[in-house]
Amino acid sequence: MRLLIATHLVQSWLTFTCLCFQQRNNYSICLSNGSWSYHSPTCICPPCTVGKLCEYSASFQKTESKILNRMVSYVRVQIIHVAAELNRYMLYIEPNVLFNVLFLQGTFAGHQITCKTRRHSINLLKYDCTCVDEETRSSKKCTSYFKKSTACRHALSALFKRMMESGIYPMPCDPEKLASRC
Repeated sequence: MRLLIATHLVQSWLTFTCLCFQQRNNYSICLSNGSWSYHSPTCICPPCTVGKLCEYSASFQKTESKILNRMVSYVRVQIIHVAAELNRYMLYIEPNVLFNVLFLQGTFAGHQITCKTRRHSINLLKYDCTCVDEETRSSKKCTSYFKKSTACRHALSALFKRMMESGIYPMPCDPEKLASRC
């Protein structure tokens, strides 16, 4: 917070400026009794941000998008690579090459989150996803989904709910985006 003081005389003014976020009562006037009309301002972060300097996103949707967008681009590269190898070299590809485990990362409120998705161990037509908060090592796993993205969306939502219940994560600014079940 920066302060700009004009003078210390009665009716002089003091302007408060918060760094890159909003504030209430951004000025104060020196009163005849020697006190200021307002105490220190309260700096508040814009919507969907948290942290001492409002440097962290508090949006579930933003975190989810980062994780799922990385998944989509990894899968595209993997399919192109496998297809190129099949056409070019006519190699036999072992089934496990197509079922690679994907590690995807994003952040929420300053916490690094890693989601790992892979084929279900029994039903190879379905996917499992486990999301882990790297700081606390708390995790949540959702199983037996037809899409990787749905499995990870639900695992991420379940992790958020667990971390909010324990007071580690703040309420996201978009709680309606959380999936209802795992």
